[in-house]
Amino acid sequence: MTSEAFRDAGRRYREDPSKFSDKERVRMYALFKQATSGDCSVEVPAYVALLKGAGYASWRQLAGVPREEAERCYIELVRSRDPSFAASSPPQRASSETVRLRMSDAVRDMDDAEISAPVAGRSREELVKLVESLRAQVRRLSVGHVVKEGELTRFRETMTGRDWASRWFEVVPGWLRCYRSRKRDLRLEVSLRQVVRVVAEDRGSILRVELKAPTGDDARASSKIAHLRSLRLAAVSDEDRDDWIASISSAVKAASAGDAGDQTPAPKVASELKKMKDRAAKLRPAHRVSRPSLLSTDAAEPQSYAGFVNLIGVIAVVTNLRTFMNEWRLIPLVAALFGDAEEGPPRSLGCARLFSPPWEVMAGGVVLAVAVLSSLVIELQAAGGRIAPHRANAAHVVACASSLVVPTALVATAPARPALHAAWLFAVVVAWMKHVSWAHTNTILRTNRDDDDLDDDEYPRNLTLRDLRRFYAYPTLVYQTSYPRSHRVRKRWLSKRIFELLVVVALMVLIVTQFVAPTVLSVRALDNPAVVLERLFALAIPNIGVWLLVFVAVFELWLSILAEATRFGDRLFYRDWWNASKMDEYWRHWNLPVHNWLLRHVFFPVLDLGLPKPAAMFAVFFVSASLHELLVSGSCHVLNLWVFAAMLAQMPLIALTNFLADKIPSKSRLGNVLFWISFCVIGQPLCIMIYTHQFVAVHAAEDGGTTTFRDDSAPAAAAAADYYYGGGSNVSGPVPLVANTSAFMGTHEL
Repeated sequence: MTSEAFRDAGRRYREDPSKFSDKERVRMYALFKQATSGDCSVEVPAYVALLKGAGYASWRQLAGVPREEAERCYIELVRSRDPSFAASSPPQRASSETVRLRMSDAVRDMDDAEISAPVAGRSREELVKLVESLRAQVRRLSVGHVVKEGELTRFRETMTGRDWASRWFEVVPGWLRCYRSRKRDLRLEVSLRQVVRVVAEDRGSILRVELKAPTGDDARASSKIAHLRSLRLAAVSDEDRDDWIASISSAVKAASAGDAGDQTPAPKVASELKKMKDRAAKLRPAHRVSRPSLLSTDAAEPQSYAGFVNLIGVIAVVTNLRTFMNEWRLIPLVAALFGDAEEGPPRSLGCARLFSPPWEVMAGGVVLAVAVLSSLVIELQAAGGRIAPHRANAAHVVACASSLVVPTALVATAPARPALHAAWLFAVVVAWMKHVSWAHTNTILRTNRDDDDLDDDEYPRNLTLRDLRRFYAYPTLVYQTSYPRSHRVRKRWLSKRIFELLVVVALMVLIVTQFVAPTVLSVRALDNPAVVLERLFALAIPNIGVWLLVFVAVFELWLSILAEATRFGDRLFYRDWWNASKMDEYWRHWNLPVHNWLLRHVFFPVLDLGLPKPAAMFAVFFVSASLHELLVSGSCHVLNLWVFAAMLAQMPLIALTNFLADKIPSKSRLGNVLFWISFCVIGQPLCIMIYTHQFVAVHAAEDGGTTTFRDDSAPAAAAAADYYYGGGSNVSGPVPLVANTSAFMGTHEL
């Protein structure tokens, strides 16, 4: 039974392994295995020996060392690298001297240590031959003979459309490999035995590698790319393209003739390695290093703000266009010919409602907590073998569904409180996404542990209430057993961000109450296109202001405050979405926490089912559209699927912007301007206007009235809207905040 100090030391090591050198990591592995499992007497497969040869060799050097001694030495090593760590028991250096001597011998002999391989029933000659073959295999897999390497631009289908991306390619005997960059982060690996031919296309310096369906070992090693039938690659010139065609063709001939037969991995080893790689891809951490926010003062590299410059231009055009439309209607000749487009002053919603405590929020919070804790109990039972895996998975589905459906149903049956319900449903959706990520990730960890004889020290040690509580406090939606952490909490920095958040929220309330709400309520009906268009332009400017303030409040301030308070290291919550020239760039860069969650728990699971990327992309947008519709319709108690349809419409809009991006020069700003106009000038204001008027129409009858607006609020609402936009009101100044709010809102929350 391990001590609390030993478990705490292991947790601190997993939080920041970068504090330890490579040799110290091997030492930590050996000490941990010796302290938890005793002497190394297990036989491991050859492919495991390839990956952990040094670790197993170091572990074998500790044969005979008591577990208590290994545990003490492990704690001392963590203490030497983490001064803030205070173990419950004092260090005992003298008692661990034997371990230190053994470890120094293991580190000194590490480079010459043979790969640990199964020894039962094998002669010395067989073992020597096995070691030599495995070492040769490692050299071939890690280095190999590179026929050609260089940078090519690959045409690819991404999660949100089609694009050309720069990649680093290399041709080795038997394989064509694609890396993200020169850092050799492997993205794609194609067996040359799948290549049918390599041809040059007519236009540009483009070559096409035509593939056939993989069979046999290639099918097992290439299950993720089984749907690929061709690769379109663009070289820098025609000469470079011809050189690539010649290199790939010669390597294909060599592979077909069997010259590269000894270069390919053994079938068993290759399939096992591919299986391990696929499992690792499913659990690939979204947070790997500590990174500052892009707009933070801690950012090391300057950012481009060209997108905001384009936004300023869009605002100037919309403001002047709206002014022109307003003045054009005031020309006497035009007024005489066409009449006044306005049908009269707005009236306020008469919907007095007695205040009642938000019991639906309280009950929903209890249900949410019970559902999350039940998942922890379910996973503990499944990890201990007391529940069958399929029953545990079904129970997780029920618990996750309950954490979203029950709170939403309680809100739907309660009186409408748009502001309160919008905030509460937002919190419910965030908690549900965390719940799904926790259950899904632990299910994968449990499955990997059952399918493999490798010891995974992270599971089930992570199934604690403390670990679950920390995950729900972290500003992330993707569960990992460990995260990058900062060293301390900067209290002065945290105080500044809290003050900035209060200022931003106050500005949001001011703009909404003084400009957004009066503008929306100044239109009694949506059947007059001229009035709707003019009000749409009038609403666009304050809507952009509120939207940018929401972005700053949530992604730059609130999430950074949570990260600082919890010492969460990875604070890159967004990328430069303001420079997006295509809609798919915006959706990838705008909200990284949700983007990472959709990749991990929707996109890749759909691909694992064997479906193509377009189907996975549709699943992503379907889930996103459903959640957006829940947030808007649930808070307004109006279900008309406008937001759902608008989100699904992003898919053809992505295809359109990708098509335009291919036609527009790369340095043109037209794509970015189209993004701002379609999203901020037309899309969001139109949705706000539609849902507000439907909310007014649906809930006016609840107050016993037949009219939607009240005449007594017309001067206040019209003055607040026209003061800023120059709409012809006879008001000499802005309407006071409190008086204006009570006038057009009555006692109803908006």
